[in-house]
Amino acid sequence: MQPDLSTWNEELIHNLFDKDNASRILSIPISGSSLEDTLVWKIEGSGTYSVRSWYRDQWKAPEAGIVKINFDASFLSKDRIAITAVIARNSTGSILGAETYLYENIEDPFVAEARACERALLFAKAMGFRRLAVEGDALSVIKSIKKRGNDFSVIRSITHNIYVMGLSFDRISYHFTPRAANGVAYALTLEGRRSCYCGVWIHGLPSSVVSIARKEGLQLHLDGSLNPQVWLMMNKASVAFMASDVLTDTLLFSSYLASGY
Repeated sequence: MQPDLSTWNEELIHNLFDKDNASRILSIPISGSSLEDTLVWKIEGSGTYSVRSWYRDQWKAPEAGIVKINFDASFLSKDRIAITAVIARNSTGSILGAETYLYENIEDPFVAEARACERALLFAKAMGFRRLAVEGDALSVIKSIKKRGNDFSVIRSITHNIYVMGLSFDRISYHFTPRAANGVAYALTLEGRRSCYCGVWIHGLPSSVVSIARKEGLQLHLDGSLNPQVWLMMNKASVAFMASDVLTDTLLFSSYLASGY
């Protein structure tokens, strides 16, 4: 902000965030009065931070033998396109594979999220995964799938197809997760949009995505989901890498939480 003018510092905002999120931030009105700034914890209705709320909104590893696939979508309304992302991890938090995909002629963000979930199952089938936990931050999509697409939503034809595809797996479940716990998938949508890459990421994931995944791997140890010796072997080499990426991740999550999709 520029305190003297009560306006956003547009040059700084555009340097820190991508065009879409910068536009969203700049659209937030700034009070012209001299009210003091107040810290608000967005996740809680009370606006108060608590350790319990922070813990609840962390990525959780699946049980052994299950592959968890997180999905997300970035919707560009002006161009009517969506970049979807899916990323698969196992019970130790190890990344098993990831994909970004471009859809054209997308009507709204609900359709974009539904297509992202659909890509999650297509990706799982191509990778040979048989036991899945599919997770995303689009509550309307998850609810529609659990209704087997028998509702009156605009995405019912897609979610019905997702339900039918799911029957071909040995085990599958669908879960809603808060957007704060879906950061890896969201980061991958941004990388897919930035690089214009569509397909399976077979040559390694961007450092921004890997760094967030590693931090979530650290959380597995804190909540007791991962054997400490296994956790130590996975993360010992990543501590220095993560420390150097603190600023990058802070900006990425700020962009994530400012996003409407």
